[in-house]
Amino acid sequence: HEPKGSYAKYTLRRGKPLWLPFLYLTQTKNAILGRRRKHCVSTKSKNDIRQETQALRLYKIKK
Repeated sequence: HEPKGSYAKYTLRRGKPLWLPFLYLTQTKNAILGRRRKHCVSTKSKNDIRQETQALRLYKIKK
């Protein structure tokens, strides 16, 4: 299940750390600007990417 409204911080499963809000927002901003680095994408699972696109949508709505 996807956490709704908690775009700034969400836990990744499998023992990955909790994103800090400012870290995640920076990432989101970079993704919006199209400056996403390739190595970031390669380490993510499909579920993480799905969560991120949902977060992007929320971020755009909130802005």
